[in-house]
Amino acid sequence: MINLPYSGLVMNNKEFSMKNAKFLLAALAIALLFGLASCGNKDKTDTALNGTWVSGEKVLKLNNGSYEYSGYSKGTYTTSGTTITMTLTHYWGGDLNEELFEEKWYTKAELLNLIPEEANNVNEMFKPQKGTYSVSGNTLTISYESGYTSTFTK
Repeated sequence: MINLPYSGLVMNNKEFSMKNAKFLLAALAIALLFGLASCGNKDKTDTALNGTWVSGEKVLKLNNGSYEYSGYSKGTYTTSGTTITMTLTHYWGGDLNEELFEEKWYTKAELLNLIPEEANNVNEMFKPQKGTYSVSGNTLTISYESGYTSTFTK
């Protein structure tokens, strides 16, 4: 279980609704789940990861170094041995505060421009994140540095 210290996000002096805060926190949690820093050759990916992986209602699409997670975050990934490093490049704004965000993909720079008061959270979301993974048949297991493990099926 991950304890996130962020409970009351404020944007442009307007409080997030619980729904909007949950989506931003979910993106942060996903980024944190993958660990910290990258290692190895950044140009390598394991082709066994390619495909659509499902865990309950969550969907992780991996394709030759690009990923999309449940339609609200996407980025790049590399592998080295059993290590996967994922770097968020875009976050979907359609489910966030409707007064600030359009239904489009936002880069880190765009989010920092829109919500500079949330710079620490945004910067944390976009840090490269690391975990270990294994593929066995149609099952992908990722163990994150936080201690949390996700299992997906293809």
